[in-house]
Order: sequence, then structure tokens, then C-alpha cells
Amino acid sequence: MLNYKRIILFFLFICFPQIVMSDDTHYKDMLFGGRAAGMGGAYIAISDDTSGCFYNPAGTVYAYEDSISGSGNALYIQNYKIGEIKSPLGDETDSYERIGESFLANFIGILRKNNAYTSCFVYLIPETVSEHQFNNYEINDKKFEYEIDWNLEDTSYLAGPSLASSVSNEISWGLGIYYHYRTGRFNQSEHTKLDLDSDGLGDTYGNLFHRGEFKEHGILYKLGLQWSPVNEIVFGIVLDQLIIYRSLYTKNSSYTFHNWIFAHGFSGGNLSSSEDDSKRSIPSHLGFGFAYYPSPSTLYALDLDFYNSITTNIPFGFPNINDNSILPFSEPVPDSDDYQVIQKSSPQSIDLNQIYNISLGIETYVNEGNSFAFGLYTNNTSAPEPGESNVFYYDHIDMNGLSMAYSSHTINSTFSIGLVITKGEGTLVVNHFLPRKINTYPVSRNSMSLFIAVN
Repeated sequence: MLNYKRIILFFLFICFPQIVMSDDTHYKDMLFGGRAAGMGGAYIAISDDTSGCFYNPAGTVYAYEDSISGSGNALYIQNYKIGEIKSPLGDETDSYERIGESFLANFIGILRKNNAYTSCFVYLIPETVSEHQFNNYEINDKKFEYEIDWNLEDTSYLAGPSLASSVSNEISWGLGIYYHYRTGRFNQSEHTKLDLDSDGLGDTYGNLFHRGEFKEHGILYKLGLQWSPVNEIVFGIVLDQLIIYRSLYTKNSSYTFHNWIFAHGFSGGNLSSSEDDSKRSIPSHLGFGFAYYPSPSTLYALDLDFYNSITTNIPFGFPNINDNSILPFSEPVPDSDDYQVIQKSSPQSIDLNQIYNISLGIETYVNEGNSFAFGLYTNNTSAPEPGESNVFYYDHIDMNGLSMAYSSHTINSTFSIGLVITKGEGTLVVNHFLPRKINTYPVSRNSMSLFIAVN
């Protein structure tokens, strides 16, 4: 028998925002450049080619000659999954799974050398998210039916020049200034049908549509140094900061409900739209690199990256904002009082934690025309741990990555092909404005990228 009190609570729930926030705090979402990507991005103390124009401009002083290079993801697949979500009409659990794939020419670089300095211009895509979902759910012998159509595209771009020069034979410096542009679009449609009187016919309907767009402009400043005390060892350091100077998030939502049984039942609808031009604050990045050349044919590299803690505003929660959502797999509070519940308004800021990441890479030449590269790296999140005090927030997923690449070399060019695999698991708490049980859901995010690079 259906619990009508729970059903009514469920329909009231849609009138209030529920927000599931995706983690926008990873900093190594995309690797680029054939050699650098194959080594897991451990490139701060190397950077002696066009990809170094961004990893650490100081290293471009040691580039062999003028060059042009480009790399792209011939295939990029992403998967995002929220699990163990309980149905409001029974004890069943289910999951949301969102997948996406794309092709991205994610790096183009031009490097020019002269006697006094080295100059570069680069265009790259450091972050991208593509997720799509279409699901139908039937619960309790079709007494409850639900359909969701969910689509997201969110990409960041960087483009700009860098300049590098030598202080001495052992020390070099580099400076880069890059224009940052981020754009995203989110569409979500949901439909429900309930059979409240159990006569086999749907008598209560709910429909929701939500659309959001996000545009952001900023400048990224990067300063780099390299020091080679002996021929076999190189140290590198980079400091960079992204400053957002303009941002706009717009959203439009509508929902309608109708019940055919009760003359004065819960029927109606609503339209809403809003804009937010507040700008997010970005953690500073400090990176240290170490490279060791035990022989002319072998290279080992290690990078350590540090991001400081910072308080920033909520709007950068885009892309995964379900600002109004039916979400059938969300558990209302039972009648008993022994459940933890929460009913709070949305906060205006969030505290991001300081984080550390590490990258390990190796490159080895089989002969003068063929080489292989391998890398391991972490991609941790600065989002806070989930809990009662952090209900309105990001998902919390720490990622790990594995990379490998093969390169073919000639006198004037290099061709590389490789694979990058990332995997991470974490937790998610959904924000509730009606009293509801506090649930922490397991979340996973995986990606695979097949890349090609030419220099």
C-alpha cells in the first residue's frame, strides 16, 4: 500500500531547490603534449619543448630549435556514477550513471628561439566535462514511473604568450600570461507518473525542465624557474594564479503538476529565471619538479604540486547543479524522531582545503628513433569532506591516473600516441530544504583518453 504522506512530501519537495554539486576543484583533469602526457604531467623540471611553454616556461630556453606542435584526444570517454540511492516508495536502491565522449584538439603551441630569449604562444584545454544521461525507472509495478534526460557540456580554454631567458648556464626563468575562458551548458528534463489509487492508470503527473549557462573570463599568470647544478640533474619551480574578472551564470526552470483524483489536490506550476555574476576565487598553485638523466637514453621525473586553502563563493558549483529536481531516489524523513535531519538555507561560500598532488614519470629510448614514456599521478580534490556541516557542496572524489605513450622520432619531427586512464571514488551529500534524512552516497568518476601528438 502506498504511503500517501510520503508521496505528498515528495511532491512538495520539488518546489524547493535540491543541488548536487560536481567537483570543480581538480587541477590535472587533462594532460597534453605527447611526451609530457605520457609521463603523467611530470614536466616542471623538463619543459624543453612547446608543451613546456605552459608546464614551465623557463624550460623552453633549452629547446633545440623553433617548433610547432599540437596534440588532441582522438577519443575521450568519461563516466560519472552516483550509487546506492534509495527509492521513496520502497526499499529498492538504484544509481545514476552519466557518460560522455568527445574529440578535443587540446593543445597547439608555437616556439621561437633567438640568442637572447625564447618566446611561445599556446592554446590549450586544461579541463573538460561531457556527461549525458537518459533513464527510465518503474517502481512498485508501475505505481511510480520516472524519466530523466540530462545533458552537460563544460570546457575551459587557455591561450597566451610566454617569454623565457637564461640568467646563467645553470639558471633560467620564464613568464606566461594566458587568457582564461570557461563556458558550459546544462539541460535537464524530468517526468513522473503516479498511480495513487492503484487502479492501474496514472493519475498524477509531474514535469520539470531546467536550463543553465555559464561563462567565465579571467587571466592566468605563471612564473617559472629552472636550475641545473650538474648535467644529470634539473630542478624546476612554478607559481601560478588564475584571477577571474568576469562571470555570469543564468538559469531558467519550470515545473507543472496535476492530479486527476482530488478536486482540490496538489496541482499547479511555476516559472523562474535568475542571473548570478559573482566571481569565484581560485587557489594559488606552487609546483616543484625534479628530473634525473642517468644516461642519454633514460629520464626520471618527479613533480609535487601544492594548492592553498581558500574560501570562495558557491556559483562555481556549475556544472552539475540540479537546481530543482524530482530525483525519485531520495529518502524523506520517516515519522520517527530518531533520524538525523537537516533543513537549512543555502550558504553563500565554501571552504576549499589545501591539497597536494604528485606525478612520477619515466622516459626511455629503445634506439634513436623510438622511445616510450610512462607516468603515474594523483588528482586530488580540495572539496570538503561530506557531512552534516557540509550539505550544500561538491562531491568529494580523489582521482588517480596512469599514462603511457610511444614516440617515433626523426631529425625534424616527433610523432606520439598514448593512453591516459583516470579513476576515482568518493562521496556525495545531497542538499535538502525540506526535513530529510542525511544520506551520503558513493560516487565514482572514470575517464579514458587516447591522444595523438605531433611536434
